[in-house]
Amino acid sequence: GDSDSSLASSTSATLWEVCSPRVVLLVGAAFLVQGMYGTLDPSIATHFRACLGDVSSAIVGMLISLMTFIPALLAAPVVLLLPGAQAYLIAVGLCLMALVALIFGGSDPSGPMVTSDLDVGSRVQWVSQLFALVLIGVGTAMAWTPVLPEMLKVSAVRVAELRGEASPAVDAVTIPISAVFNAGAAMGEAAG
Repeated sequence: GDSDSSLASSTSATLWEVCSPRVVLLVGAAFLVQGMYGTLDPSIATHFRACLGDVSSAIVGMLISLMTFIPALLAAPVVLLLPGAQAYLIAVGLCLMALVALIFGGSDPSGPMVTSDLDVGSRVQWVSQLFALVLIGVGTAMAWTPVLPEMLKVSAVRVAELRGEASPAVDAVTIPISAVFNAGAAMGEAAG
């Protein structure tokens, strides 16, 4: 009866139960977002100095902090203002992050895409770097914030359907989804 139903929903789901194609795509999004940061972390200070000239460590630190400050401000409003649009938010966020990669690559004086308009330390360089930092902040807020809640929602419904339960099995999917999400994020940062 009811005790069998509550026991089934409280039993943790397996990875096979939670890993639908949509969850795999969401793990891919977590991988890509963290891969971008894994790429930037060791090289961003060198990049800023190459593009902006001999700037102090304090300025470089302030610039780097913008990459996390903007997503912190935008994370909740982005998700709350567009409920039900998580897939679009993630896709647009990833596109913005790809644009940042192009801006950073195209503005680096040692890179193959540099034009003569981008002199080291020029106003154009400063504007392009600041614009890229705003974009990565917005892109991160859009691409990263909805991933875990969407994974939980999709998996809870899937596991309930597989088990023949009436309501989403949120308790059953929390542990395996957390593991999958964190594994994707960790692999992304390591690969970056």
